[in-house]
Amino acid sequence: MRAFITVISATLLLISSTVNAATKLEVTPAKSAEEKAVLKFTKPIADEFIALINKEFPLYKPMIVRLGGGEGPHFDPEKMEIAVPFTFVTQVLQRFRSPDAEIEGYMTAKEATRHAVMHVLLHELGHALVYDHDIPILGKEEDAVDNFATLVMLWHQGAEETLASAELFALFDLEVEEFSEAHFWGEHSLDAQRATSVVCLVYGSDPDKYEYLMGEQQKENDREGHCQYEYESKSRNWERATETARKLRKP
Repeated sequence: MRAFITVISATLLLISSTVNAATKLEVTPAKSAEEKAVLKFTKPIADEFIALINKEFPLYKPMIVRLGGGEGPHFDPEKMEIAVPFTFVTQVLQRFRSPDAEIEGYMTAKEATRHAVMHVLLHELGHALVYDHDIPILGKEEDAVDNFATLVMLWHQGAEETLASAELFALFDLEVEEFSEAHFWGEHSLDAQRATSVVCLVYGSDPDKYEYLMGEQQKENDREGHCQYEYESKSRNWERATETARKLRKP
């Protein structure tokens, strides 16, 4: 009888740990003073991100968020790992410090970098959720998880914080001197499209509050109504898609 109870207890423990697998942080040792500074800057962002996952979006499989390393940012389904290299964070900060960055007056370069990195992490979490929960995606997965990241940023961070990611995409777009065939074959939409998608969802979340985001040309083309529909549709779809995760939350 004791053996039977032990087996049942172990089974229940295994099931519990499976459906509420924790996400944890691992750090590749920083080798230079610059990498140490980036790690000090990025670790609080990663800690906040991991706390959000474990509270709101628990996974079936344990996942690692790795800071440092040579590749990324990306989600590796075989390793169940999200990786963000130190070099990527440095590149983002450099872009926000460029004269082309339109953040002066409401956000510092470091603040913009913090918010943009969080959006990137949430984008990779979107991939992890699609894989871990076997969420069906109709269309481009990269676009879908961009929308997920934007929505979660809006719900948990705020509009200005979310718009930092749109500015980063706009800065990436400025670096393209000429489009090649490779740009149109890529997994991601064009950076300009990704930027406008973020702005569209922010506007659609509260058209009266964010009316300033919609230019005259967009108004003439009735993008206002489109963005409201996009926000309502994408919000509803991702709420449904992550319903399993919400059910797996620990009491």
